[in-house]
Amino acid sequence: MSKPGAPTLYPNLSKSPPASAAPPSSSSSSSEPATPLAAPVAAGSAARESRDMWRDSLLRYMGYANEVGEAFRYQAPGMVIPSYLVAFGYVCGDARDKGLRASNAGRSGVYAAADCFVWQSLASVAIPGLLINQVVAWSRKGLAHVEAMKPPPVALPKPVVKWTPTALGLCAIPLIIRPIDHGVDFLLDSTTRRVWGRPV
Repeated sequence: MSKPGAPTLYPNLSKSPPASAAPPSSSSSSSEPATPLAAPVAAGSAARESRDMWRDSLLRYMGYANEVGEAFRYQAPGMVIPSYLVAFGYVCGDARDKGLRASNAGRSGVYAAADCFVWQSLASVAIPGLLINQVVAWSRKGLAHVEAMKPPPVALPKPVVKWTPTALGLCAIPLIIRPIDHGVDFLLDSTTRRVWGRPV
């Protein structure tokens, strides 16, 4: 029971219609708009169009191929160059996709593709590849220094000496991704995007 003076949520239901009001026709009450039925279909198609296969699918891991190649540089040197080719293939594919999306939306496709190419080249290939390379190289130097000590503080088995740098390189990959992404965002926001704007 509502309090006296309190507004009712549905005022039309609390009052009887005036005597002169005509009852609603059956044709108007029976016809229902098609919008509620079409809304889920439209929402589903929009979600499919907004889904980015280069960022939201397994293709994203192609951008990390060169980091894996760097981790295995001393165990499988032949896979380093192919890993970079895979990573740059991913970069080019993502840049092309972002350029087409921008063109279809009426924006500059060339600038969107260029911005994506620079961002991915730095954040997915160049900087993480260099960091993993240095993690593996310095790990090897540290283990070699321990082995060269007379007497060595600990006897390291050969498999440990061989595979520890690779394991450290692989473990470092998920730790460096997010800081590098934020750093490259800050770099572009402070340089090219300050002049030409940030692609939407």
